[in-house]
Amino acid sequence: MKTTKIHYQKEDSTGFYAAIRNKVYKKINKDCKTRYLPATKALFLITLYILSCIQLLRIQYIPGVLFSYVILGVLTTGIFLNIVHDAAHNALFKKQFWNNCAFHFLEVFGTDSYIWKKRHIISHHSYPNITGKDFDIRQTNLIRILPNSQFLSHHSYQPYYAPLVYTLYTLNWFFHRDMVDAFVHDKELKVGTGRKVKLIVHKIIYLFLFIVLPSLLTSLPIAVYIIGFFIMHITASLIGVMALTTAHVSHDSDFPEPDENGMMPDSWAMHQLRVTQDFAPDNKFITTWFGGFNLHIAHHLFPSIQHRHYNIITQIIKETAEDFGIEYKSKSLGEALWSHYLLLISNSRKPIEIDM
Repeated sequence: MKTTKIHYQKEDSTGFYAAIRNKVYKKINKDCKTRYLPATKALFLITLYILSCIQLLRIQYIPGVLFSYVILGVLTTGIFLNIVHDAAHNALFKKQFWNNCAFHFLEVFGTDSYIWKKRHIISHHSYPNITGKDFDIRQTNLIRILPNSQFLSHHSYQPYYAPLVYTLYTLNWFFHRDMVDAFVHDKELKVGTGRKVKLIVHKIIYLFLFIVLPSLLTSLPIAVYIIGFFIMHITASLIGVMALTTAHVSHDSDFPEPDENGMMPDSWAMHQLRVTQDFAPDNKFITTWFGGFNLHIAHHLFPSIQHRHYNIITQIIKETAEDFGIEYKSKSLGEALWSHYLLLISNSRKPIEIDM
């Protein structure tokens, strides 16, 4: 991992971000007076999740059990995108206490909120798409996402096996990525011994609750619940990957690099706009279910603002970008997914080395 400290270009008071920031806060303060209880959406999703867990412990026939795991997989992604993600940025509730409570739902999923916050906020939001600095795009050597990363022989076949690997995204997170972050990147992420012990305990409890306990309370064999556990994670992975692969890593995405002094070519705000794109911005269902994750430029420029404002912010971004002659990147969900697949194809080719 590169150790050079990253610096962004300074932007003056008449620059793009200053203009957009003034418009955004003025618009929100003026037009968004209606009181909104974010707890409503959070409570609805959490209630469905709890009811689905209870139902899992009561069902005595295999199709019903497997369907319950599918529902739990859908709700896992819904809770992560709509509750955990906003809470991590202190954007879900006004009070820090309730944001912390909501954020710790990650422990319910058998992972660790502290490690993920380090990975996502400290690393990804500060240095999106920068090789060696953005942990969120540094997932596994199985797939070559970054065009300037090391090419390995198996990458030639990644257009064929990547879709299968993506179905195991949350399983990789649970069994592998967390362990690597906690025990390999522990110094980078400042993960202490106590945190490592908690992580392992959370995972044991999670496996017990979703595999062992249901098998103890019903007459069905434990193999059914092991299969269901995998189905739950495949479902969560398929939905989650649709959001995660469309915002930053497409065929036409930029992966800027700093110079020898760690200086980036753009200001912080311009960098966010350069490396981020929206998908399905006019699809209300996707915006609602994905917690505004599809309006990703608004999120990166204003991460502490709740996602219910992203439609308004996105419109201001588009208008201001046009005024400044800056490209606003947006695709349909299908176009974004296909563009990511084209990136996989492009990065499956061995780079040509040119002797100077």
